[in-house]
Amino acid sequence: MRKAQEHSTTKETFLNVANDLMLTKGYDATAVDDICEKAGLTKGSFFHYFKSKEGLAKALLTRKCSGHLKTNEELYGPDPLKRVYGQIDMFIEMSKNPQVAKGCLKGTLAHELSDTHPEIRRICQEYFNTMAENFAADLRAAKAQYAPKASFEPLSVAKHFIAILQGSLILVKTYQDRHLAIENIKHFKKYVELLFQK
Repeated sequence: MRKAQEHSTTKETFLNVANDLMLTKGYDATAVDDICEKAGLTKGSFFHYFKSKEGLAKALLTRKCSGHLKTNEELYGPDPLKRVYGQIDMFIEMSKNPQVAKGCLKGTLAHELSDTHPEIRRICQEYFNTMAENFAADLRAAKAQYAPKASFEPLSVAKHFIAILQGSLILVKTYQDRHLAIENIKHFKKYVELLFQK
């Protein structure tokens, strides 16, 4: 039991350190030696858990992209429009955390590696697809209930939301001002309110 816990703790240490370094320096500028040094662990230990730095990045993305424990209905209730606004408000609250200035690992790695690491691009794409489809499902249900004659396409609006989130994180890192993300998401919320005339 103790060995299993140590195994889990060591692997998690590598993942946590790699997450911080890759957000700060990027994937290419983060060497395995850097990860081991900051983790206080050996290179042999690193390669016990991961075949390569790319293998670690895949494991890190898989951990980051794992599904939420609760559904949107459990989090925000049965009303689909309240679920839409609940998700938007959640990202507004998340953007108030100073850690948001570090950016999003999925967006960072997708931007840096999509042309050179197709497997990493695929993992990021699947994550963004799932995120868009989940948000679009609530938009679609809300449209049917509250604005059946509205002309917007839910999946397109959902992808627009992801673009705003990821683009905002680039601006936050550039200007070192997390309020830019808060403002942009609030603008998006006003846009959604106009779609539903609320």
